[in-house]
Amino acid sequence: MKRKYIEAALIRLLATALLCASVGLGLPGKASAQNMADYTNYPIFLNQNVPPNVLFLVDMGNYTLEAAYAGSNHWYPLSYKTGTATVGAGNIPYYAANVTVDGATASGGGVDNTDLRAVDLNGNVLTGATESSPADTFNSSYAYYGAFDPLRCYSYSSNSFVYGSVKATVSDTCATSMWDGNFLNWLTMRKQEVIYQVLVGGRPLPAQANLDGTANSLAGTNLTGENGSTTGCTQSGGGSNITACWRYVKFVDNTTLSGRVPSGLPSPTVNLNSGGTITTGRFFGSGEGTIYVNDNATVSPFDDSPGNQYNIKVDLTSEPDVPSGTGVNGTCPDPNLSTFAGHRVCYMRERSLGVFQTMRLDNMHVAVMFVNASTGNGGSLQFAFEQNFIASSVTNIRNSQTQAYAPLAESLYEALCLYRKSQGPCYDNGTGTVWGTNY
Repeated sequence: MKRKYIEAALIRLLATALLCASVGLGLPGKASAQNMADYTNYPIFLNQNVPPNVLFLVDMGNYTLEAAYAGSNHWYPLSYKTGTATVGAGNIPYYAANVTVDGATASGGGVDNTDLRAVDLNGNVLTGATESSPADTFNSSYAYYGAFDPLRCYSYSSNSFVYGSVKATVSDTCATSMWDGNFLNWLTMRKQEVIYQVLVGGRPLPAQANLDGTANSLAGTNLTGENGSTTGCTQSGGGSNITACWRYVKFVDNTTLSGRVPSGLPSPTVNLNSGGTITTGRFFGSGEGTIYVNDNATVSPFDDSPGNQYNIKVDLTSEPDVPSGTGVNGTCPDPNLSTFAGHRVCYMRERSLGVFQTMRLDNMHVAVMFVNASTGNGGSLQFAFEQNFIASSVTNIRNSQTQAYAPLAESLYEALCLYRKSQGPCYDNGTGTVWGTNY
């Protein structure tokens, strides 16, 4: 290497001598700006343009099922779980909420006696979080990220939220018959859904259509039970049979709701154990990919009628196609180009493509590893750097469920092993059990 640099220096000295000689002979010399290429020399292997290897290490633990947006020093922990702040004495369950409310006991001891608890980051009950001062409130000037477009107003039709109109700014209100997309993101999005939105464009339906960003719909998380439980959130016998789950309740005052939800939503008078009532707002529940709007005198919205339940699903195909274009094979940068794909196609790509797909479209080497201990592995490789991107790629990533443990340190170790191109498991937890991705 040193010899190469010496030879290059001698060549430059020889060129300088010849230039001086030409000037001395009266020949014209050509002036030019300095260029760093004239003063540098790199080894051949550094002159190659190689796409970077980008690995996404994704947490898939239970706590990703919490609400994505909470108040200051406030969170939405697991409901119905023994030993946490959301469970009281005597098997009376609490729902995680932004208010602390004791609802009136229902006749017959049904689910209506389920109370609400707001807790701080240390798990302490926030007794001051009342309906007049909730621990978590919607901020209309803040753009909340999620499956819904913050600049859209939606109608609800055929079990989906469909395009209604466009807002100029996120703080604008919607018509009295529509839902505000920004409000829906604050109300419904969970940490897992935000992760998926960034990674693969949310939960696209059908998933295999999202190779190029032409998913028809984006759906919410339909399983919010503990450890990916398929039983969801169930309760019977007045609270004696509890399934731990990440259901939560958000109370919103009527003033905030104006222009954010349809004016025709039920607004019942809610009875309290203290003998008082709540008439200043509505209780919204979120769980199993569904929005529950309270329609009776209890604080629990989860026992409402089917007509007051809304599927968390955005129909991207309802977007108007103006201007139209050449279709899915077209391009999206400029609607004035003859190759423009069309407004609807480009909007679908914008909303349903995550960084995973866009990086691959830019010819980068991208891999995805889940932090997953369900099978004794520190990390579960979902998509390898050299793997072919096919229809099932997005499906497999999207359909993975939460797990009881999320061993971040061990998964990071496995990620480093992947870069090292290890041919087998890497992490030994000290008990003879090897945690690895087996790639």
